[in-house]
Amino acid sequence: MKKLSIGIITGVLLCGMLTAPVSAEEIIPQMGDVNLDGTVNIADAQLILRDYVEVMCQLDGCLTKEQRALGNVDGKTEKFTDSIEFIASVSDAEFVLIYYCAHLVDPTVTMESVVGRELKSDAALVAFNEKYRIEQNPETGVLEAVLRDQT
Repeated sequence: MKKLSIGIITGVLLCGMLTAPVSAEEIIPQMGDVNLDGTVNIADAQLILRDYVEVMCQLDGCLTKEQRALGNVDGKTEKFTDSIEFIASVSDAEFVLIYYCAHLVDPTVTMESVVGRELKSDAALVAFNEKYRIEQNPETGVLEAVLRDQT
């Protein structure tokens, strides 16, 4: 299992640059889409692993609470110590990679079919979509989560 995890991490780090940027007016993120670009791919798995390692090293991590909720595709929480609890973990990154590969072969594949259960994190996704919208920054070209007008 340890060799499998190391292999997955190595593959993610080596292939992370293969994803192309996406431009969109508004993107509704789906489970596994932690970078909020509208697709679930290698870049998402890479961010999940990076956040996991940073939190394990007692750093803040690179993901927000909402992004971690999107990355928690298996619905499980992993405890590192009494004070550190991961929401998105190595197993979630693995599911994201499996989904990405399966979706390349068959675009009808769903995250639910890969994980083998109905996704329970939909409440976090709905809450995120109600509070934020995804827009491309015209100056930098980077996709950003922008707070929706609360009027």
